[in-house]
Amino acid sequence: MKKILPFVLVLLLVSCGGGEEKWVLMSSPVDADLYDVWVLENGNVWIAGAEGKVLFYDGEILGALESGLSATLRGVSFASENTGWVCGNFGVIARYSDGTWVQDTSFGFTRTLHDIYFFDDNTGWAVGSGGNIYYYNGTFWKEFPSPANNTLKCLHFCDKNHGWAAGDEGVIIKYSDGTWVEIASPADRTINGVWAVSPDEAWFVGVDGLIIHWKDGSFEVLPSQTTLDLYGVWMKNPNDGWICGENGALYHYEEGEWVAKASPTAKNLYGINKGWACGEEGTVIRIE
Repeated sequence: MKKILPFVLVLLLVSCGGGEEKWVLMSSPVDADLYDVWVLENGNVWIAGAEGKVLFYDGEILGALESGLSATLRGVSFASENTGWVCGNFGVIARYSDGTWVQDTSFGFTRTLHDIYFFDDNTGWAVGSGGNIYYYNGTFWKEFPSPANNTLKCLHFCDKNHGWAAGDEGVIIKYSDGTWVEIASPADRTINGVWAVSPDEAWFVGVDGLIIHWKDGSFEVLPSQTTLDLYGVWMKNPNDGWICGENGALYHYEEGEWVAKASPTAKNLYGINKGWACGEEGTVIRIE
């Protein structure tokens, strides 16, 4: 059974203009930095962050759960309502099953794991420092051959056979039908976020306003609109998406362009997924 620390949910509405989507600031039960967010199809939301903090939203209350972890958690992914994973500093990786978090102490990696992605309860990936890649086969984690030496900071798949990871110094690697290969990057700046739209399309964001678009076999670096660091990208569909970043930056993809939008916070936003974003000092915002 989930042990949620009760917390009154408060929404501060911030208008972005008539007829447009509105981002709202939610009162948070923690003040620790929050790095990643995962939204399930049923509307439940999981958020992971510093000091082993795990937040859960059940459609009514945003509360903090007892994770039993103390390390900074940088990635969270749920394959189903009752099964999910977090990863983070010191190689920490833990599984949530039927109301309880259990750390996988057999995992031998001791450096930072930056991101994690699961398709179902038995198939998942994690990436981290030194370009390391790990694969979960339903029974145990094993190291997977990686073409990268630089730290991988982000990971996303559009299906089981097609995905991307990226990270320090602009490193980009692509997964296709069982193999990871490095793709010549159009930039040498750190990439913090990636979203695989389809086997033929993906978006990447990074430091100093970096935005990269991959489509039909080639990269395009978009003209910079900002020098702020960008941390996360989420695409609702090929024509609609959001980017989050430093100082609460929010950009909306509309009519083929990324357009700056009003934000309900000036705190850094590190993670974004399906209408939710999280960040510095416990910040949580959502589309209302």
